[in-house]
Amino acid sequence: MVRFSALTMLVLLGFFSPVLCQSPVSGALPHEKLRLQYNEGNFEEVIRIIQDFQKANSSYSRQDSIVIAKHLSVVYTANPATRELGQKYMHDLLRMMPSAELVDMYVSDEIYRIFDRVRKEFSLRQAADDEISGAPEPKPVSTTQAASEKPSGSIDNTPGTSEKNSNAKYYWIAGSAALVTAGVTAYLLSTEPEPEDKIHVVPID
Repeated sequence: MVRFSALTMLVLLGFFSPVLCQSPVSGALPHEKLRLQYNEGNFEEVIRIIQDFQKANSSYSRQDSIVIAKHLSVVYTANPATRELGQKYMHDLLRMMPSAELVDMYVSDEIYRIFDRVRKEFSLRQAADDEISGAPEPKPVSTTQAASEKPSGSIDNTPGTSEKNSNAKYYWIAGSAALVTAGVTAYLLSTEPEPEDKIHVVPID
């Protein structure tokens, strides 16, 4: 049986204590510790606290999500190299809380301007999505209504219509031809020369 002396135990505890302190602990996000590191400007420590919390928790509350998005949006936007990532967290923050503000984060005027621009972009995108989702669908048009709304001069393709039009055209041509024939006949009769009076000579015996 291996026996550990008090000195050995202290050495082991001293060796493993940094590892135990840095290991992620599941549970609620340490808001006070996170706020303290943020106020002191230890942004790298803020990121580490959040990343450890996310590794230890596959899901977390809406309040924790808002706090994480707010801190990361400011920390990453403050660094020009990670500014695009910071704007992504600003969008996430507004998606969870459209009325979110950065007043309590004591940010610079530049970050305020970036956040206002992101808010305008977010509002425009939301308005466009609402307009698309709220657009009424086109109503189906009935056959009767479609027939009554045909424009003048359009061709009617209704079954039987073509045949009726052909018959009407035939009768119109036939009637016109008959009228022309009658007119020509009347003209010829009226212009025919009258027969000359013939004198019959009766022989006298």
